[in-house]
Amino acid sequence: MINYAITTKERVKSRIEMTATGLDDVIDTWVATATDFIEHACGGRRFKETTYTNELYDGSDLVSNPTRKQFLILRNTPVATVTKIEYKTGLNSSPSWVEYSVNDSDVMPNGVIKISLPGGYQNVRVTYTAGYKIDFANQYN
Repeated sequence: MINYAITTKERVKSRIEMTATGLDDVIDTWVATATDFIEHACGGRRFKETTYTNELYDGSDLVSNPTRKQFLILRNTPVATVTKIEYKTGLNSSPSWVEYSVNDSDVMPNGVIKISLPGGYQNVRVTYTAGYKIDFANQYN
């Protein structure tokens, strides 16, 4: 069973009122395949809450637009928490990462962070948790 599945073998078996265990491996495969298919059809979006570590983003394009970009749009939503936002200084061969204070930014659940970004490409990295909390053990609580 994959750890990001959007359902479980037990839920499938309950829905079809099945108690036999002979097809458990097949059902696990179907759950994994269906989850992968749905996420791929939705642009590669992961639905189950997941932590994304050091995901890279472009900063401002100060060459064509001398005004600093004020918003960063994260790839995954809804955003539960942002743990760290950093920008790169130094050389690409030996970068230094400087941490923004998370309190210096406004993070919205739709994945938009209001923050003044330095110029550069792939020079901002973010660690955050996004997705839906799926707790099958406590689904009715």
